Amino acid sequence: MGHRSTICRLKDVAEAAGVSIPTVAGILNSGDQRYSAATRSKVREVAEHLGYRPSRMAQTMRSGKSHTVGLICQIWPHQTAADRVVALGHAFSEAGYDLLHIDPSLHAHSLRTACHNMVDARVAGVVVAVMRDDLGEEDMDLFRAARIPVVLLSAQSMRSTPMVCPDVRRGIHDVTRHVIDRGCSHIVYAGSPFVDWQREDRYWSVIQRVLGFCDAIDAAGGSIAGIEAVPKAIRDLYGHSAKQARCHGEVLAATAPSMDDPYESGRSITEQILARKDRPDALVFSNDYMAIGGLGACQRAGLRVPEDIAITGFDNTSLGRAIVPSLTTVAQPTAAMAKAAAELLLARMTHPSLDADDRVIRLPCELVVRESA
Repeated sequence: MGHRSTICRLKDVAEAAGVSIPTVAGILNSGDQRYSAATRSKVREVAEHLGYRPSRMAQTMRSGKSHTVGLICQIWPHQTAADRVVALGHAFSEAGYDLLHIDPSLHAHSLRTACHNMVDARVAGVVVAVMRDDLGEEDMDLFRAARIPVVLLSAQSMRSTPMVCPDVRRGIHDVTRHVIDRGCSHIVYAGSPFVDWQREDRYWSVIQRVLGFCDAIDAAGGSIAGIEAVPKAIRDLYGHSAKQARCHGEVLAATAPSMDDPYESGRSITEQILARKDRPDALVFSNDYMAIGGLGACQRAGLRVPEDIAITGFDNTSLGRAIVPSLTTVAQPTAAMAKAAAELLLARMTHPSLDADDRVIRLPCELVVRESA
């Protein structure tokens, strides 16, 4: 029988080094300079040889300061979310913090459980990166009561909570302008379902995408249809038709149930569009996955992309680069967003007296032109 491995304790290091347990604790856990260089060196060598690792939880309980930052982020169904987790992990690691990631979709009681778990873990701060109906001020109040600073990353806006997000409005504008410049005259925007517009703060990303599309169509002297069901703010801006429209834009939304499967959502809405007599010559999708589903539907219908119909996405996923034809899309500034969110949170963690604010930092996206448009 082999020997069962055991966790090395402070006591084991102390016995091997011939010093007291408080001496080992002082050197390994707090870098205590009261001990001679020779003693510190010996203790560290013994600890490394025995494989000793300090307990972060014990350090937190002793010092009252955590070395862990929390991230609440749902991974499925978008690659962008996974990219954010990696980027944030790197950003906080460089600052000396571990990242505790909780995916709220894995919890039976949803987002509230994830927030409670973060408070129970005594994290030093939290990044909330979810676009969900059930994120509310009561969740933020949990963190405020525990004196845990929060930064939002592409989430719903909350009072007294700063947010970092991509400038999706400009991103959709740029990709729509691109298909207009290549000669498309009937352009359909296909995106997430329009639900509960009375809570526009919770659907800012959806609204900003629609605004970006309308911005581009309007700037080109075009008319816009299909905005009757969108928020009043958009209708007030773009609820008119140009007398001699250079191009025609149309806003459509996928059905809510299908958004759990964006590929299916893109396929379904594209088949509905292609069944009409007034087939468009360009489809601008709100994300790459819907665009890929739509591209497949066009190819199955015998249409050539982009010769018969141009297709664009949003998010610059790896799959969009790999398909044929490769997908014209918009890249989010994932690394820059992670860096900005980390800097904001670290500042609030380091200086708790900083006044809470609800500033929004928008970072520019990048148009990525490939074969599909």
